[in-house]
Amino acid sequence: IKQVRRFYQLHGDSRFKKPGRKPDEDSRIVINQAGYLMGNEFWTSDQVFESEVCKGFELRQVARALKNRGYLIADKDRFTSKRTAPGIARARFYVVRRDQILGDEQQLPLAA
Repeated sequence: IKQVRRFYQLHGDSRFKKPGRKPDEDSRIVINQAGYLMGNEFWTSDQVFESEVCKGFELRQVARALKNRGYLIADKDRFTSKRTAPGIARARFYVVRRDQILGDEQQLPLAA
């Protein structure tokens, strides 16, 4: 959990595109994009989630821990969620609650 939190602390503002309703609403260039920031949710691509967010850990174990703590929003019997946004084709993402992953440190056990 600490590694996941660190990833979003380091990259939450720089590697997540904030799509707007109009093409010019988020004109910044996102280098090495990890996903999308939609409201209070980080929509993380499966490739980035597995290779960077969970680096060194078992993907299913990390996803299960996040889901059990309420940090991960997922469809029934999955760890991912289908999402659609303006200019984005419907796809599956690991959807992490921004406010909880970035602001819930006091509730984590030391070994997490």
